[in-house]
Amino acid sequence: MGGDSDGSPDGHAFAEMIAELRADGGDVLLVGREPTAHASVCPRLLGDRRRTLVVRTGDPTLRPVGHPDGVEVVEYGDGDDPLGSLGTAVVGAIDDLEAAADGFDPGQFRLCVDSVAPLLENHSLENVFRLLHVLTVRVGAAGGIGHYHLPRERGHEAVGPLETLFDAVVELRTGEEGVEQRWELRDRDVESGWVSV
Repeated sequence: MGGDSDGSPDGHAFAEMIAELRADGGDVLLVGREPTAHASVCPRLLGDRRRTLVVRTGDPTLRPVGHPDGVEVVEYGDGDDPLGSLGTAVVGAIDDLEAAADGFDPGQFRLCVDSVAPLLENHSLENVFRLLHVLTVRVGAAGGIGHYHLPRERGHEAVGPLETLFDAVVELRTGEEGVEQRWELRDRDVESGWVSV
């Protein structure tokens, strides 16, 4: 596999790794403070799959994040719901979608959690970690792709513990050329460098 002198893979090799993630499934944590950046990348991660579940947690700053018509939606409520109930509802919705599809093909199922921030504001980091662990394990069992928006900088105190649950962490920002992203594939310890969305 080719690479740059700083240890990051060349564009072709990194594209192959991303394609592998999309084909086999995995979970991605999206970080960065700018809602417009999150709104730009979300539809690309959802793709045009017909088996899609969106978890809405009530973060008004991410309302611009668009989702295709016909997706299943789980609402978190007013922020006082116990996380266990949310986890049960999401896992149940995935079970129902999988049963209706008579099983998912690899990469067919997509999950979007529109913002982890309200969960962290209303619950301890430990409890949010447990919830996300349940969701990432279930998405993995479905061979799906889950992405979870956290509109905080990579250096935020909650990001480090949470990112251990994910196959990839994507930093988002707005640069001179528009929205940019930087992928880190955690199991391979490689980064893409900043690239346009």
